[in-house]
Amino acid sequence: MSKYKNALFPIYQILHDETDDDRFLTQPQILSLLEARYQISLDRRTLYDQIGYLNFYGIEVETFQENRKGYRLLTRLFEKEEVAILIHLLQGATFIPEQLTKGLISKVLSTQSTMNQKDLQLHPLVYQAHKTSNKQMINVLLLIIEAITHDHPIQSDYLRYNLRKKLEDRRIRPYVLHPYYIVNWNEKLYLICKHDIYKEIAFYRIDKMRNVKILHSRERYPLNKAIDPYSYVSRRPYMYQGEMVECTLRCQNQILDDVIDEFGQEIFIREDGFEHFILKLSITKTGLLYWVAQFHDRIEILEPKTLRQDYLNILEKTRALYQ
Repeated sequence: MSKYKNALFPIYQILHDETDDDRFLTQPQILSLLEARYQISLDRRTLYDQIGYLNFYGIEVETFQENRKGYRLLTRLFEKEEVAILIHLLQGATFIPEQLTKGLISKVLSTQSTMNQKDLQLHPLVYQAHKTSNKQMINVLLLIIEAITHDHPIQSDYLRYNLRKKLEDRRIRPYVLHPYYIVNWNEKLYLICKHDIYKEIAFYRIDKMRNVKILHSRERYPLNKAIDPYSYVSRRPYMYQGEMVECTLRCQNQILDDVIDEFGQEIFIREDGFEHFILKLSITKTGLLYWVAQFHDRIEILEPKTLRQDYLNILEKTRALYQ
């Protein structure tokens, strides 16, 4: 084999680029491409042996004897359908900057044959209009993951928009945060953490974090008990912390999908006539008031009465703005 070992990768590359589920190469075609692209001359018997070595090393190649059509590569990192899904997810991921998105899509596409790459690019690559402008995003993310893995706090600046639509740091000193989880919620990445001073669980948008440093000399505050991060977040609409309330709501059936999309399928609901259902939640007070507001007359707060009054006060203030 040593005489022809330099042919293994060229054969693999030709099969990778030129074959797929719908496209095959015959022995003469492979030999011709080897000569044209790599200046390697083989006879048919040697080619057959080389393809046998590829199969031996775990790179599965289907042969003419198996399909009566020709040779094609079966072993790929991703299937074509998986690549289509990954491209769609990358395009829509707001936390990945556009330039990095293009580079990642190019890498994912490179796992496919030349023709499949063209097929996948027939649909225009439309990028999410609100992708982050934070060029530090991936480095920030990697540092946070490292800090979580090794139980260290981090130091970070946290930016907010000004009226010129520019992100700026309004604090004199950076935050010191104790990170626990990263969650993807409403197309944004959030860090679930504790503040160094207040020691209460808080949320920070990772795309607004800058100049992150791991404080290797310190240990992260422990959590009192483990939490399911997504269950925790689902009970805090719009990432509002604060007082938790047990509430009962009467909702129109037409918003059932919205309710389940927001809070998941573990919630308590029951029918209430033909057009309504009763919903019971344990949820942050402020988050609930903002969430209810989007549905107007399709939700009624039944309990507690104090929360019902709070919402009525908000409606009265809103009404006053339009008088």
